[in-house]
Amino acid sequence: MHGDAPLGEAMDRSAIDLVARCVVLVCVAAAVPRITYAAENDPTNRTILLNTTDSWAPGDRIRVTSPEPYRVHWTGWFASVEADSVLRMRLSRELDPIAVRLSQIGTLEEKVGTKRHWRTGAGVGCLLGLLIGAAIAASSEDPKVPIPGLGTIQLNGLRQTYVVIGGASGLILGGAIGYTIRSDRWGIVARFD
Repeated sequence: MHGDAPLGEAMDRSAIDLVARCVVLVCVAAAVPRITYAAENDPTNRTILLNTTDSWAPGDRIRVTSPEPYRVHWTGWFASVEADSVLRMRLSRELDPIAVRLSQIGTLEEKVGTKRHWRTGAGVGCLLGLLIGAAIAASSEDPKVPIPGLGTIQLNGLRQTYVVIGGASGLILGGAIGYTIRSDRWGIVARFD
């Protein structure tokens, strides 16, 4: 009987813990709709949304970021604005537009151009080329060249050229590959946090 007391106390603590977690969850769930309602009904936020999207044409590339603490990005194409608090965007050209409520928008961005990644490609390629060249140099010996009448001559220091050739080749090849890779550049047009 004496051994049952700690188990009973542990069960009581876990039940209290469970009830406390449920109460916190219910309080948070009840507070979120009120926060959402306030953000959507704020006339300043609605005006900012309308003014921002006024210059956009359907098909313009946009990115919507959800508010803190989650920071989820939706990238797609602008479709329209409905009822001054709902942004419609396509996540894919083949899909129908989805509705994004003003309360779901933390940051609104538009595409301002593209950038190529040749510098990153050149840096990574050079690094890999140097490593491969160093591995080849470490696993080989300096060449010996037979010269008639003089004998065999060892060419000291020729192995280091593998490192230089590897680095230069990686630099050029990585830069070329990086040049072919493009990504969008974004400019923030509105914050609703």
